[in-house]
Amino acid sequence: MAKSKVFERAAQSIFDLFQDLYNRNALTVGEATQFNEAYEVVILHYNESIAPAPCPLPWTDEEFAEAWAQWVKYKREQHNFSYKPTGIKATLDGLYKDANGDARYAIEIIEFSMKNGYKGLFAPKGGIATNTPKLKASAANLINANQGAASMLGL
Repeated sequence: MAKSKVFERAAQSIFDLFQDLYNRNALTVGEATQFNEAYEVVILHYNESIAPAPCPLPWTDEEFAEAWAQWVKYKREQHNFSYKPTGIKATLDGLYKDANGDARYAIEIIEFSMKNGYKGLFAPKGGIATNTPKLKASAANLINANQGAASMLGL
């Protein structure tokens, strides 16, 4: 059994025991309050101890940091998933590659994936951002092809 599950069960057992003692008037209100405060501290420190290690973001701008925080929150709330350090790095590396190094496009990928309820990060088909190098090249190729076709037709 995973350490987190063992801890959760043990903490719940302790809480249930103290609740039972309090309900039977075997504890004073002061002792119950003291227990609740100590219990909260233990839970807080445990949650901090299992939190994923920070991983440097591929972009330093605040807008991307906010979008990434929203994505992590979305994954936890919608899909009951929390990243581990290796998963964070792999996801950020993949997002950097999929966005062609463009922070704005990475944000659009995150927003698109959340909007569609996806479990993973997926770029929209055809792309969204018009400022990515891949899309600029495609637009230039289309313009060149149209100009070539127009000159062949004598236009």
